[in-house]
Amino acid sequence: MKLAVFSAKPYDKVYLARAGAAAELDVEIVYHDFPLNPETVSLASGAAAVCVFVNDTLTKEVLTSLHSLGVRAILLRCAGYNNVDLKTASDLDMFVANVPAYSPEAVAEFAVALVQTLNRNTHRAYNRWALLGRARSGSHSHALVQGFGCELLAYDPFQNPEFEKYGKYTTLSDLLSRADVVSLHCPLLPSTRHIIDDKTLHR
Repeated sequence: MKLAVFSAKPYDKVYLARAGAAAELDVEIVYHDFPLNPETVSLASGAAAVCVFVNDTLTKEVLTSLHSLGVRAILLRCAGYNNVDLKTASDLDMFVANVPAYSPEAVAEFAVALVQTLNRNTHRAYNRWALLGRARSGSHSHALVQGFGCELLAYDPFQNPEFEKYGKYTTLSDLLSRADVVSLHCPLLPSTRHIIDDKTLHR
C-alpha cells in the first residue's frame, strides 16, 4: 500500500517511519513538504490514502480528484477537520479519520505560555510560533492562570459547574468588554466561525 503524506515536517517523517516499522506495516510512504491542493493533488497518484495537516485543502474538487486517482482514505494529523468537505467525502465513500484529542494539559500550558509571551514580550527573542486550540484545554487553562492572580470570566453555551471554583460565567458581550486577554477554546463550526470579527474586536 502507498501512503502520500502532505505538508510533511522532519518530525512527521521520523515518527511515521518509526510507527510503520514498529507495526511491521507493508506501507510505502511518500513525503511531500508542500500542502495538498488542486495544483498538487496529482502527486497522490497510486496512493490508497493521503495523510494531511491543517493547511491542506480538501475541497470537493480535490476529493473528487483524489478519488479518481484511487485514494480511498483521508488521514488527518490534527483534531480539526474543517478543511475537509465531509459531505463530498461521504458521497464518494471515502474514509476520513482525525486525531481524537491532543493532550489538554499540554495545550492549556501552551495557551498560558502565549499569555506570558504577550505580557513579557518574549516573542522578540523567538518569533516563530503557532496557535493551538482544543475545546477541552479551556478547562485546564483556568486552573493554570488562576495562579497568576487573574480574575477569570467565561462564556460557554454548555456551562460546567466545575469552572465556578475558579471564576464566573458571563455573557460574551460582557466578557469581551472587560477582559484583557481572551483565549478561545472551541472547535471551528458554523456557530463559532467569526466569533471574533470587527465588531467583537472593537469591544
